Amino acid sequence: MFVWGENRRLTGRLIEAAAMMNEWDELSEGQELDFAQSRHLAWIANLNPQQPRGIGLLREGLRGYYGPQTNMRGIARWGFKEVREGAESARALLKAFPAGRIIFLERHLAGVLASNVASGWYEETGGLERVSSMWLANMRSFADLIDPRVLHLKYEDLIADPDGITRVLARHVGVAPARFEKSLFDTKVTGWGGRPTLGAPEHALLREPVFVEALESSGYPACPAGG
Repeated sequence: MFVWGENRRLTGRLIEAAAMMNEWDELSEGQELDFAQSRHLAWIANLNPQQPRGIGLLREGLRGYYGPQTNMRGIARWGFKEVREGAESARALLKAFPAGRIIFLERHLAGVLASNVASGWYEETGGLERVSSMWLANMRSFADLIDPRVLHLKYEDLIADPDGITRVLARHVGVAPARFEKSLFDTKVTGWGGRPTLGAPEHALLREPVFVEALESSGYPACPAGG
């Protein structure tokens, strides 16, 4: 199994494209009928292929993007990391790939904010407001997604017990735990070398009721240790 990296919302964009094309279904189907009957004399300016549509477009789009390069590496199964999509996209993926597996790796908001500050991506991702709102939306949406194909993991648990959590993860995706390279946990990478610290705006946001409630409902302490 080969897990690819972030793809700048490829999943969401394919879902949007599928929805857009679905809006043309009735019109395009009517023009295909006209084409079959009148050929070039028909008005066929909006004639489009009948397949794939909807979920088929999402499935074939992802297969075409990931499949060939994965196969070239001698690997049959593939997955990808996505940080900008919520449970709605996860549901669409599972509809397109019924045998697929989703892993939702959640993290304390304080750690997410600190990581962004240290990485240099803070402003590009929208700063405090955008990062925190995306975190909140994803935490809420995945809390409502109850499906045996969806595994909820905490980043903090993975770091504290890589052997144990890796076994859980391996069972979920159907891969032998021994095939995971756990030596990766020996190296700690902190963004681009910056110090993962929080400023006054981040500490103030962590005390806002909506974020306190979201953290506590997910089993997190409302404030980071020492915060």
